[in-house]
Amino acid sequence: MESNRKTTEAERNVLYKAVEDFCTKGDTDLVCPRCSKKLMFQGNLTSYRIFCEDRECISLTARGL
Repeated sequence: MESNRKTTEAERNVLYKAVEDFCTKGDTDLVCPRCSKKLMFQGNLTSYRIFCEDRECISLTARGL
């Protein structure tokens, strides 16, 4: 069960920066803004998901066309 807590702007900024790192470098040094665990990335050409290794902590999903 994922947390019902909404992400703050600061948390989203960390997640977006981590996505940028994954897309350009293939990895990131950034950690989860809530619990400091490792951030994971799943993506393809039209969508991605960035989430904490503790899957109940935080995640962000983006989908395109």
